[in-house]
Formats: sequence, C-alpha cells, structure tokens
Amino acid sequence: MTNEGTQPLTGITVKDPWCSAQPAPFDLAGAATTQVTCDHPNVTLGDDKHVDTATVSNVKYPDGTLGEKTATATIRVNPPPAIDKAGDFAWLDQNRNGLQDSGEPGVEGIKVTLKDGAGGTVATKTTDASGKYLFDQLKDGTYQVCFDVANLPAGYQPTQKDAGDDATDSDADADGCTPPTTLGADKREDLTLDLGLTPPVTVAE
Repeated sequence: MTNEGTQPLTGITVKDPWCSAQPAPFDLAGAATTQVTCDHPNVTLGDDKHVDTATVSNVKYPDGTLGEKTATATIRVNPPPAIDKAGDFAWLDQNRNGLQDSGEPGVEGIKVTLKDGAGGTVATKTTDASGKYLFDQLKDGTYQVCFDVANLPAGYQPTQKDAGDDATDSDADADGCTPPTTLGADKREDLTLDLGLTPPVTVAE
C-alpha cells in the first residue's frame, strides 16, 4: 500500500474477507509504502481465480478523513507438482498370520486399481514378478487402492487385515480395497498399501 501524498495518514483500516484475521490499523508517512499481509489457511486449487475485494477505511490526514476505498485482486493458486506415490506389494501369506514373513513370495499378475477420493478410477497396474506395484507422479489428494480379488486363482483369498504394523501387514479388506490415504505436503508417499493372499486349503486324505 502506498501513500501517494505528502501528508501522513493514520488509523488506516484494511478489511479483507479472505483473511482469517484482519490486519491491525496502521499509519503511513507521506510518500511511504508498506505491505499488508494476511493469512488464508487451507488454500485449495478451487480457490484459483477467486476475486478478492479489500476495503480501506478510517484513513485520517491532518485536515480530515478520507472516504472509503476498495481494491480487488484475482487470486492465483499454483498447483503443486505431481510427485506423490502409492504402492506397493501383494504376497502369499503361507502361514495365514496376516504378516509378511521372511521367505513368503510376492504374487505376480494381480490387477490393482487406484481410485480418487470420489471413487473414480485414476489408473491401473499389475503386480510384477516380485509382487510389487507403484503409482507415481500423483497429484496431492485422497486415494484408495483396490486389488482385483474377484479374479484370483481358485482357493486364494485375502488374508486377515491389519494384523500388525502398516509396513508388514495386509491392508485390504475382503473386497480387496485398502482404506483411503491422503497424500500431500505432509505425506508424499504411502508404500504400505499391501495385500496378503492365503493359499488354497489342502485336505489330507
């Protein structure tokens, strides 16, 4: 904000509905310039191109008070880079304890679907020879991983869910879907979205 005159201005009050807290009144010497800032938490991409209107009032100079003025600005929100990741493992839970034990192999060829927060399909992958899969270059947002358990080989089914910590257990429910995970500035990747499969039950003769 700039005082384009030569006389000092006092009691300058700026009100801006965009601000979570309004700036305190301030003074401005003749020909002086100052920057007025405010905090607007939880900015989203939906705020892009928002037209913000600020009101300046109660501006006093030695001979009186100036009339109320308004100023508008268009908010520009730069989208964050698509750098987030989600993954990453399907394995054969041979002892049926819900945990990724040493020596238990990955399962190849399981179709994995990544869904957004609204349930729409973002992308699909297939687990590789090591049972691994990865969705990368994701934008910030909420995602859910769903394994195609409807087309497993006969007798195979998801193991028990949440038997241990996220790094070593199975996260998918009986339908093959993991709980939603939110990626963003606080968490750029979630590589704990795993599926354990129990083998067919064998009956001794």
